[in-house]
Amino acid sequence: MPFFDQIAPFLQVLRIEDGLADNTCAAYHSDIVAFLQVVGEAETVAADDMRAYARYLTQGGYKSASIQRKMAAIKRFCRYLFMQGRLSEDISLDIEVRATPRPLPVGIFESVIKELLAQPNGEDRYQQRDHAMLCFMYGTGLRVSELCSLKLSQLGLGESWVRLVGKGNKERLVPIPDAVGKILKSYIQTARPKIRLADRADWVFLSRGGHAMSRQSVFQLVRKYALRMGVSGMHPHQLRHAFATHLLNRDAQVRDVQACLGHARLSTTQKYLSVSTAHLRRMYDKSHPLS
Repeated sequence: MPFFDQIAPFLQVLRIEDGLADNTCAAYHSDIVAFLQVVGEAETVAADDMRAYARYLTQGGYKSASIQRKMAAIKRFCRYLFMQGRLSEDISLDIEVRATPRPLPVGIFESVIKELLAQPNGEDRYQQRDHAMLCFMYGTGLRVSELCSLKLSQLGLGESWVRLVGKGNKERLVPIPDAVGKILKSYIQTARPKIRLADRADWVFLSRGGHAMSRQSVFQLVRKYALRMGVSGMHPHQLRHAFATHLLNRDAQVRDVQACLGHARLSTTQKYLSVSTAHLRRMYDKSHPLS
């Protein structure tokens, strides 16, 4: 298949020069392969091919955000082909990829989060693990992937700091609230050793089989405990949203929250300010005598 041999070196450039994470590169690989399979055996790629593929995706029922992401990956690959001399012109310049406005994260009241954290209240090892895990997610604002890959060696200073490796392999230090540190320490010392293969594993949060927790398992646990409260559709990333929003509601500096979340751009963090403002607006409209 034409250009297929260029995918691997292209992804290598993304990893080394741009520092993109493996998951991002995997998404690029999938998007580019799908595009080349539709193009077929053509000896070159033209701007019309890209436009036709965009229509093909639209007819296939893909959402606007997914189409924009896929086309952005293809544009970048075509620009790489041009720079390598495999295309006679940079056709990516002829294709406009319009940015799709991201919806604001859904705000969650502090009382709802506190109720969620209290759901795993049993004394067995797995209830203690789940309690520590939920508190740690909300207390540090880390991503699900960071939670699943978290190792004991990343904890320091008596469980008061955690060293995280986020997107693009960028490291950051995030403080652990004292209350969360005590819960985490109790889990590590009393519950974790009772989980199978705990003495051979370095992951903080272990599955019943003694392996690292999977993303799917974390999603299922959050959903299970939320349903106990009568709340449906809750997912782990909402704990990260709540972490940021609640800090900003209590007058934390945006730059400090950005550092904790590991956002490369300040604008990504500032969307949580909009959530805080929206919540304030609803409260004002509901409570003020002139509303």
